[in-house]
Amino acid sequence: MRPTRHSPDFVDEHAAYLVYRFVADQVVRGVVDLSIADHLAEGGLTASEIAARAGADRETTLMLLKASVAAGLMTLDSRGEFHGTKSLAVLRNKGLSQDRALAVVTAGVVRHVILSERARRIAWN
Repeated sequence: MRPTRHSPDFVDEHAAYLVYRFVADQVVRGVVDLSIADHLAEGGLTASEIAARAGADRETTLMLLKASVAAGLMTLDSRGEFHGTKSLAVLRNKGLSQDRALAVVTAGVVRHVILSERARRIAWN
């Protein structure tokens, strides 16, 4: 039986979705801010190499890269190098305006706010 919008299972599942979307949007934002798609355009790089090119802390960059792998934006090979996927290519700054990259992130944030409001109404109706 499928959960109804009033059942605890539906609310829990929807809340988990909202949390995941918010985290995914923050991952995209970090990738855009550090121009990681541009750094990986020529091939795989280690977390240290990406951090050095982006002028960022290695450990923080590594956490962002691992989250990006989980989100499907990149892959990690056995040598410890990260490689971009087709999804990551959309976030490249070359040939893509900064406005477009920001729009990708903003769309995710707006979607999060809309879904949060919808979840609030469902939970209290």
